[in-house]
Amino acid sequence: MTRQLVVLRRLHFALCTLHSALHRAALLALPLALGTACDRPSALLPVSLPNLDGLPAAAQQQLRSQYATATENAASVNAIGLEYGRLGQLLFTYDLLDAAEPAFQNAQALAPTEARWSYYLGMLYRQRGDLQRAAEQFQDVVQRDGTDALARLRLAEAHLELGDTDAAAAGLQEIVRADPGNAFAHFLLGQIALEGEAYDSALVHFLTVIDIQPAATQVHVPLGMVYRNLGDSARSQYHFARRGQTLVQLQDPRVLELEALKRASGATALTQGQRLIDARRYAEALALLEDAVSHDPTNPSVYLSLGVARSHLGDQAGAMDAFEQAVRIDPAGSKAHYNMGVLLAAAGERAEAEKQFLAAITNDSLHRNAHLELAELLRRTGRCGEAVEHFAITLRLTPGDIAARQHLALCYLKLGRDRAARAVLEEGLAANTRHVGFMDALARILAASGDAGVRDGTRAVQLAEEALAIQRRTETLETVAMAYAEVGRFEEAASTQHEAIRSAERRRQAAYVQHLQQNLRRYQRRTPCRTPWPPFVYEL
Repeated sequence: MTRQLVVLRRLHFALCTLHSALHRAALLALPLALGTACDRPSALLPVSLPNLDGLPAAAQQQLRSQYATATENAASVNAIGLEYGRLGQLLFTYDLLDAAEPAFQNAQALAPTEARWSYYLGMLYRQRGDLQRAAEQFQDVVQRDGTDALARLRLAEAHLELGDTDAAAAGLQEIVRADPGNAFAHFLLGQIALEGEAYDSALVHFLTVIDIQPAATQVHVPLGMVYRNLGDSARSQYHFARRGQTLVQLQDPRVLELEALKRASGATALTQGQRLIDARRYAEALALLEDAVSHDPTNPSVYLSLGVARSHLGDQAGAMDAFEQAVRIDPAGSKAHYNMGVLLAAAGERAEAEKQFLAAITNDSLHRNAHLELAELLRRTGRCGEAVEHFAITLRLTPGDIAARQHLALCYLKLGRDRAARAVLEEGLAANTRHVGFMDALARILAASGDAGVRDGTRAVQLAEEALAIQRRTETLETVAMAYAEVGRFEEAASTQHEAIRSAERRRQAAYVQHLQQNLRRYQRRTPCRTPWPPFVYEL
């Protein structure tokens, strides 16, 4: 995923309410024991409405009415399931995720033939960062209806974020065979091909995206990287110069259904604009939100959403103006400070970005994204001692955050805390057993740690070879060579390192090639490696 895409997604997620409550347990098989069509099931999960004071009056009334319909009125099982599903939709529409989850689970249990409740649960879990549970829900939809292209796409996206590129690629290829004009599927396939150094394939997919959606300027960055790796510097520079922040569009009728529910509730221009942002209809959202500002110039939430819409449309200066106005109205607004930090960090103004992230955390100690962005900023500037605390908080709030776990391990290594690094990666691999990144990173520590008590050459070889079988890339070739050297298989280590060097040379990575050559000379001298990563990796 490109840095620009990460920045935009994090700005988008900043609109959502932060929920720190633990996830509810999965719904158990329900002993319905129905006697008549009007019997109400006795084993449903409890659903309660949270505080609705911040919502428009019409929205509050709509939620309370639907809540009463779902929980109080007698009806057939199918009808009750539908009402719980509608309640879940409304709660999800207003980002009340903790309440929406059991409502969807009740609907899912009561109406097992209705796939959309599983789909919405998948979207809910993905928004929380619980990617494994999201994948399970999308898989459930696909099993019910193999022709549901959107569910297949969401499942492939979840597989990709979990590091299972083989499963993601297989699903995406089926999608484009059935629908060659699916730009989003082509974009994800291009990312997979670029990561796997299949540059010709990546080129085809990214050019297809431009043909289908010429306004999706985010594709120019990875396309520029493809041309650079193919040795075409002129085309590479052409596309880098045209980089932008308009994302590849994905029309999702189920998301649009939520948007329609909110409009039907008599929602304000603000809430309609937020749903348009959710649907990636940024120009329409901008028009609504600018109108909302003119009618409600003292509402910081309007400026927050306006800033996000402007940022997606490439107006970073306008976005910063909107966030600054939100802070002037509400100096304690953590979301505005966070959004300003993201923009400043992307512009390279690290000191100012750090101040904004700290302000966000000061006003909301559980602001997970602010902790993560601050940790990443501190790590990239060599301040791992400070970054560790914020990575640890991020993982307490979102244990499934794969990147945070990997980067915390890197910081522990830089601080000489190899045992802590190994423990963090062991936990990650236990939760994501097919994740190439965790296999690779753990194998490196087991093979090349400076702490003899951490090293385990035999297991390093096993993990590295397993990772290479899943994805043959330069970095994993280097890991395999490290593992071979640790167990004394120096000829194989040197041979594998030669292949890694050739791969890095094709990618024109001069600094990396130099590092690989240094380790090659070690193996030729029959000496194992004791530096799991080159120094520049810690600042990436």
